Amino acid sequence: MNPEQTACLAGEAYARVSDGDGKPVILIHGLPSSLDEWNDFFDDLSGAGYKPMAMDLLGHGRSHRPVSARCYTVENFNAFFCHWMDSQKLAGPVTLVGHSFGGHLALRYAAEHPDRVERLVLINPFLSFDQMTLVNRLVFRFPLFAAALYSRVPAFLIRCFVWLGSLENGRFLHSSLTKADFESMLLDYHRCSPQVVYLPLSVWDEAIPYPQIQMPVLLLWGVKDMTLKVSWFERASRKMPNCQTARVAGGHYPHRSNYGEVKPVIFDFLQRSASSVEG
Repeated sequence: MNPEQTACLAGEAYARVSDGDGKPVILIHGLPSSLDEWNDFFDDLSGAGYKPMAMDLLGHGRSHRPVSARCYTVENFNAFFCHWMDSQKLAGPVTLVGHSFGGHLALRYAAEHPDRVERLVLINPFLSFDQMTLVNRLVFRFPLFAAALYSRVPAFLIRCFVWLGSLENGRFLHSSLTKADFESMLLDYHRCSPQVVYLPLSVWDEAIPYPQIQMPVLLLWGVKDMTLKVSWFERASRKMPNCQTARVAGGHYPHRSNYGEVKPVIFDFLQRSASSVEG
């Protein structure tokens, strides 16, 4: 690790770890978000006998927020996550559940540490800069401008952005995204470092060694995603030999906007994949 990276990663990671001795399920949030995005999962996973664990990624939530824009790269995010995982001293292989950029980190970690990962759940994973829709690519192509805009954007525009991420066919999804959820997502935007806008340019599909992903994978996505091109999800699934797919209603946040539909798909996968591994 060079001195610059050491400085980038010098701060603490804020985490939430449930009690109990169940099998660990590591929940990895996307951009810009926090571990609070997994509140529903924490309760239900704990109730089912698992041990849910999550952290706020670099520059997010209550974790370390480096000032330098050079800190916000995939490599640094990956190193920050790996350091936290090492600090947990987990005894056996774990389940990784990643949303958006959290899915990218989950894939990287599983490929680099296949002996530590039993299975993967990917929810609308952010795989590559080219996967972003045109408007998003135009914004993040110029991160200096995007960072200045992010730090000055009024609250009502952030509300619109959160709202757009939860659209399906032009209407807001009220099925399970409550007012409290909406306010939590809004808070995550405010707490996130503006420098995180530099990250997407370092996210590339070629950096993911798909052939090394041999464990069971569930790739699930909301079919009305307005942030990422959904065609990429099917393409990625074909690169992993043990991958099953599931399409659900909702946009970029189906695990929040359509939790009632997403939960049984994920829990069924956890149960069936565990049985196949044990058998």
